[in-house]
Amino acid sequence: MESPSDASDYLEALAMLHEALKPRTYLEIGVAGGESLLLAHSHTTCIGVDPSPIGLEHRARRLSNAVIFEETSDTFFATRDLDALLQGQPLDLAFIDGMHLFEHALRDFMNAEANSHAGSVVAVHDCLPLDAIISSRQRTTEVWTGDVWKLVACLHKYRPDLDVTLADASPSGLAIITGLDRHSSVLPGLYEALLGEYVPLGWDSLESETAGWFSGLTVPVDEAIDRVSRMRSRGWSSTLIKLRRLEARLSESQVENDELRAKLAAHVAQLSEVYASTSWRLSAPVRLAGRRAGNLSRSARSGRVRRGACRLTRLLAPAPRPTGVRTAHHMDKPLAVRRISTYEQFTAYTERMREEHGLRHLVERELIASGHPSRVPGTCFVCGKQVPFSVDYSSSPAAALDLTPNWREQLICPCCHLNNRMRACIHILERECAPDQNSHIYATEQTTPLFTAMSARYRHLIGSEYLGDSIALGTTGVDAIRNESITRLTFPSDSFDYVLSFDVLEHVPDYVKGFSECFRCLKPGGSLCFTVPFTGGPATLVRACVNLEGAVRHILPPEYHGDPLRADGCLCLHHFGWDMLDCLRELGFRDVAAVLYWSRDYGYLGANDQVLFVARKPNVWD
Repeated sequence: MESPSDASDYLEALAMLHEALKPRTYLEIGVAGGESLLLAHSHTTCIGVDPSPIGLEHRARRLSNAVIFEETSDTFFATRDLDALLQGQPLDLAFIDGMHLFEHALRDFMNAEANSHAGSVVAVHDCLPLDAIISSRQRTTEVWTGDVWKLVACLHKYRPDLDVTLADASPSGLAIITGLDRHSSVLPGLYEALLGEYVPLGWDSLESETAGWFSGLTVPVDEAIDRVSRMRSRGWSSTLIKLRRLEARLSESQVENDELRAKLAAHVAQLSEVYASTSWRLSAPVRLAGRRAGNLSRSARSGRVRRGACRLTRLLAPAPRPTGVRTAHHMDKPLAVRRISTYEQFTAYTERMREEHGLRHLVERELIASGHPSRVPGTCFVCGKQVPFSVDYSSSPAAALDLTPNWREQLICPCCHLNNRMRACIHILERECAPDQNSHIYATEQTTPLFTAMSARYRHLIGSEYLGDSIALGTTGVDAIRNESITRLTFPSDSFDYVLSFDVLEHVPDYVKGFSECFRCLKPGGSLCFTVPFTGGPATLVRACVNLEGAVRHILPPEYHGDPLRADGCLCLHHFGWDMLDCLRELGFRDVAAVLYWSRDYGYLGANDQVLFVARKPNVWD
């Protein structure tokens, strides 16, 4: 699906949009060199957002009516008051040209709409897919549009109340969206489900029914601008838009009521099992869960659903009974994750999730029937099977007091023998980074079940362990185990597409050097994916330090973690905080984020979110 060669340039189309709308206020996400920001009129109040703007110094005079924030759009919307920055004026025009991935474009649109008014217009660049390579999620060419085109597909399906026009602006289209509703909760409410539906969507979907309505939405630039101008002159509160919006909301309400009736019968049967269980009689928190779930029945009859009760019964819903049979639909369940980049975003997120985290705690308490080993049914992403995850209290020092297992190190699959943390590492890696079987990957482990499982998935996987001075670095010893130190890797620069390090860096005295070596060994555009003990606080906690002679000074009581090569374990030196992400950025990494996740279906438990970190080495054209 290609743009005709005589199509207008997208900058020309944006200039025409400024001329037609004459916006009082303008928000631009993805400033780059400032070419598009310069198109705004001198009387327009402009806000620009870009973590790495390029060479704006020589344009400072011409950009005197603009304020540019050198941060990601997620950080901007989480920490800034756009209404105050626009001096109380409404947002008239927004242009989204940031990170070229569906989830980023979706979040930027949701945030722009939340700050819109009835006459606002949002323009989104790169919405006309060109070919399978340029329009993919993985950047391999200098010209890259990513999968922003999926935003048009998403809005077409889930927001029929919006008016979406796809202007045929070269090289890759400009979507112009009107009829915004700042009070709409459709996209925020479906956010995690939308990621599960659209992130995996491939180019082949454009060769089916999707291509038809893409073509139907696409019009010449002058026709698109004229359409927007005519709608603006009529006023955005036209009867047509009001009726379309009302029709969409009534449709959603009907679907919700039908689903409620079906869920109610299932909830009644489920609660009957809870009442008959031993844990019901032993656990006071479960009685609270039962009372909240009971509210669902009364609320459903009156047409209203208490949000907390609805979420509780959803979380309490058990995974299907284990069968040990691998079927494709087992993997259709989306994994809800949240990417967070700063401590400020995290504190705001934690406050929003306070009730949800409380409900998760109740769910996990219900799963604990006694202090004896138990089985928790769920789906193993690695095996593709419904299995009984095993749980005991061997790694939980406080087990005798509160009967709470160490969920992160438990929930072990009987087939692949991976625990909660290990299974999630593979799941998040494939969801967030999407490596293929030919990707070149280095893992800082080689003797673990996790490495064994990954070896079956990736042909070019290299692993290692730290064997000390017993053999030279970069060589192999007993059982072909390779000796590497993460602070002195022997691999050439730009060797790997992905570097994986799971629960290793907390044992490294100079972890900054370890991060630096990972950066060096990654190819441009490659990603680092890792886990470490994480406090959630702003600063890293130092538990012990090691001097140049190798002597250890304990600052806090010693903490040892399991080690496949050392029976006495390995000393933990650090519990990391959000300053670790700043360290990664200073070393040159981009798109640094904590990926937060929790899933009853997949057995990723732990009352608050589990965390895995990702960071990307920039491409030469970044």
